[in-house]
Amino acid sequence: MFSPRARIGYIQALEGKEVPVWERYILGGINSIRGLKDVGPRDPVTRDIIGGTTMLLFNFEFIFPLIKNAGMKGVVFFDTGNAWDYDYDLGDMRKTCGAGIRWYSPIGPLRLEWGYVLDRKEGEPAYRWDFTIGWFM
Repeated sequence: MFSPRARIGYIQALEGKEVPVWERYILGGINSIRGLKDVGPRDPVTRDIIGGTTMLLFNFEFIFPLIKNAGMKGVVFFDTGNAWDYDYDLGDMRKTCGAGIRWYSPIGPLRLEWGYVLDRKEGEPAYRWDFTIGWFM
């Protein structure tokens, strides 16, 4: 089964105030851009992730049965997206691809996915494993 998904977001504070860091968009991880931990604007001094006020995300998955009777499925994917603060540039969307296993186990849904970074930046790992217990997005 082919499963495309798109998400777009924009947030703005009222009365000209700044959007708090905890309300900004930060992408990365098993539910957005697999293979990357934190995607979005960073503080220019500390390099800590501070998130953006705009985000765009696309996920493309192909899901197929591995062990049908056990409820186990395989997935291959391509993710792309980014978060920006004020100005955005679609040319700097981050890109990853990878594969994983999804299992509707007796204790609940399990996901183990491996994402490979296609546009790795200096100092970033080339790949990342993600695991979660709970519902599938």
